[in-house]
Amino acid sequence: YTVTFDSNDGSDVSSQMVVKNKVATEPTAPTKGGYVFGGWCSDSALTTAYDFSTAVSADITLYAKWEQATYTINYYQGNGTSTAGNTQIGTSTCTYGSSCTLETYVNLGATFPESAGNYNSSNTANN
Repeated sequence: YTVTFDSNDGSDVSSQMVVKNKVATEPTAPTKGGYVFGGWCSDSALTTAYDFSTAVSADITLYAKWEQATYTINYYQGNGTSTAGNTQIGTSTCTYGSSCTLETYVNLGATFPESAGNYNSSNTANN
């Protein structure tokens, strides 16, 4: 029987030929920018996780489940060159592909030289 892997816009995964009543081998997880792989499902609605210890007795298609990646931004009080020895003063959690509101912290006496690159005085970042 053929086990087909639908990666739902992730990287390609090769199908497998499986002998009747044997099990498929779980493939290496596909990748998809901005997403975390959440496993293989036996239904396109992505509600039933597939158990790779289940014997295959017909052609099947398995569907990749994805969750948007989230990122944590940590804020440190210090000289701006390293987190070592500096006190963490806050965090923001952002979801890939969405606007993210960043915390505003004031460091009195701080200057931003042109060599520091682009600096946006608003507190919104876009992923």
